[in-house]
Amino acid sequence: MIQIGRRRKEGERLDFTIPADIQRTLDALDDFIAREIAPLEREHPEFFDHWREHARTDWEHGGQPRPQWQACSPRCAGAPTGLRHWPSGLIADR
Repeated sequence: MIQIGRRRKEGERLDFTIPADIQRTLDALDDFIAREIAPLEREHPEFFDHWREHARTDWEHGGQPRPQWQACSPRCAGAPTGLRHWPSGLIADR
């Protein structure tokens, strides 16, 4: 049996504190979603739930993202701010 970490003593509480670096990343991601994704979702609800996979995917062309899905935000094509959070299907090839 593999034991990870140390065994808690009886009555010892678990520490659910989120480390500061992870909290900063979560905060940055929340800000990105509020600033970039939420407005797109309001403008293009046809792309933003799990039932809409067909609206986003061009099955006749090998499952590539549909041009309409890629074009829903021209901001993401080359925008350096927040770029690491964009799904790869929305980032223009360079």
